[in-house]
Amino acid sequence: MSQQEQGETDSGMTLHNVAAGTYWMQVSTSDCYPASATWGGGDVLHRPITIGAEGASTPIELTLKNDGAEVSGKVQIPESGSSQKPNEAAPAMPVMFVYFAPLSENAGQLRRTQVWNNGTFDEKQIAPGTYRILAFDHLNKEIGTASTELLRKYESKGVEAELSASQTLRISAPLALVTEP
Repeated sequence: MSQQEQGETDSGMTLHNVAAGTYWMQVSTSDCYPASATWGGGDVLHRPITIGAEGASTPIELTLKNDGAEVSGKVQIPESGSSQKPNEAAPAMPVMFVYFAPLSENAGQLRRTQVWNNGTFDEKQIAPGTYRILAFDHLNKEIGTASTELLRKYESKGVEAELSASQTLRISAPLALVTEP
């Protein structure tokens, strides 16, 4: 987690005690999206960053925008195999997730949101780009950084959408759940 340095008046943030290694940078904000992030002239939103033993003295230049797309919709909830008796509580809703997987290596960023108890989702401030929108009945640890080969596995699933700045998209048909890993 980054922290603003005490006494600093600019918008700079610092990450402390970063061990040498290769990392994927993930920027998470509530009211904007990362439009770009560069370090040493290279894109670190779509490519890993390698930190040497001496650390990094060059700052990462991050540009945030607040004109992202908004996507909402519903997930098709599987039918329960057992019938509910009148005095029983409703069965617990399974935890489900919707992923916005970018289809191009340099456009958009992977996003994940949890589905509400009523089967709906609403995600705001999604970076412009072309995405495959997929619903899973579990956390999918395979979907991560841009992996075109992995996304081919899901070509027939979900919805493909090209999102632009300030666009509002309501997906009309419920997303079918992907149940395999």
